[in-house]
This record gives sequence, C-alpha cells and structure tokens, in this order.
Amino acid sequence: MRLTIIGCSGSMSGPQSSASSYLVQAEGVDADGAVRTYSIVLDLGPGSMGQLLRHLDPAELDAIAISHCHADHMVDLVGMHVYRRWLPTGALGPVACLGPSELLERLQGSTASRPVSATPRSLASSPPCPAGPTAWAPW
Repeated sequence: MRLTIIGCSGSMSGPQSSASSYLVQAEGVDADGAVRTYSIVLDLGPGSMGQLLRHLDPAELDAIAISHCHADHMVDLVGMHVYRRWLPTGALGPVACLGPSELLERLQGSTASRPVSATPRSLASSPPCPAGPTAWAPW
C-alpha cells in the first residue's frame, strides 16, 4: 500500500501545498483476475485537484472519500466534476464518491435553493449508507 500526501497545508492551499488530500493506492486483483493498482483519494481540499494530476490520471481513480463537509476537505470536488464531465477527449464514467449525508447539498453551495430534483445528472445521489454517510456516483 502507498500513501501519497497530495496536500496538507491547513484551511487553504498555500504556495508549497494544497489543502487536505491523500492518495491511497494498493495492488489488487480485478474481476478478470488481473493484478492492477486501485486508487482512492481521501479528501479534495483547495488546490488538490491540480496537484493530484502530478500523481494520477483521474480516469484511473476508483473512488473518492470525503471525511467531512468543510471546504478545506471537499471544495475541489467541483474541479473533479468539471474534469470528468467535460474532458476534451470525452466524458469519463462515474467514480464512487463516499461522504457525509449532507455532501451533495453542501456541493450545491450557492445553488442550494434549487430543488434536488434539478441536480445535474453528474451529481445524482444514491441512498444513504447504513452508517449514515451517503454513497453517490456523481460522475
């Protein structure tokens, strides 16, 4: 297993580091029996999307987990959405995104007055996980 610190500068990105974001990778066997590297990003604070590109093509990302809904841990989900949805070579498929039950509402931010039914297709939610957080595949 490998842990890459994408950023850890605190509440905002700084000149030397993005805010909270960690890339965890491990070798494993896929459904076809082939060995591959699985990759999950834990948190995507400000500046971390750009720094992540130094270590991983987002098309290879297996999951995103957001620990809590403070901006310094989740705001670059917006950048990830833009990258995955409007990539010049074509939109990427969905990636699992795990986080607190209020994550989708928090991401809507300034558009929170918009009803959930009007949520863009790329932010479709799924039922909450048994422990309380929400699992959704926004992209």
